[in-house]
This record gives sequence, structure tokens and C-alpha cells, in this order.
Amino acid sequence: MELKILRLVAEGLSNEEISEIMRLARETIKGHLKSLFRKLYFKNRTEAAVLAIREGQISHPFRERIGQSPKEGIDTHSNLRDISATF
Repeated sequence: MELKILRLVAEGLSNEEISEIMRLARETIKGHLKSLFRKLYFKNRTEAAVLAIREGQISHPFRERIGQSPKEGIDTHSNLRDISATF
């Protein structure tokens, strides 16, 4: 479920829009995002979406323009693979 939410975040949707699409409460979406950010050591939705796009976990037309991770020294790549492996 977190990966699906992350895909919708990367598309630029708000928590409210995501909650309508997934038919979940807005607080549920916020909880999933907080969990995702904690697992990936990110502070916000933009950082999480950029990593997912760059690592190919989700597609985006501007994927080739996205540079290196803003978090040096943290293995966010394996954390994201661990999350996606659970889906």
C-alpha cells in the first residue's frame, strides 16, 4: 500500500486526493506516509518520491533528470527495495 501511495505522491496528488482515490481516510494516508518517510529517512514527500523515481520503483517522465540522493551515507536504496519487496 505504501508503494501505491508513493506513486500517487510522485504524480503530485495531495493527501486528500490520494484518500479519495484509495478510499481511505486522510489520516490513514498521512500515517502511511509518515511510516514510509521514517523507513527511508526522509523529511518530506518530495525526497521520497525523487528516490523512488530515480531507483525505478515508480515511473515518471522526468526520471533521467533526477540527480543523486540528498542524503549521503544513508542506504536509502536498500530500504526502498525492502519496502517494495513487501508488496
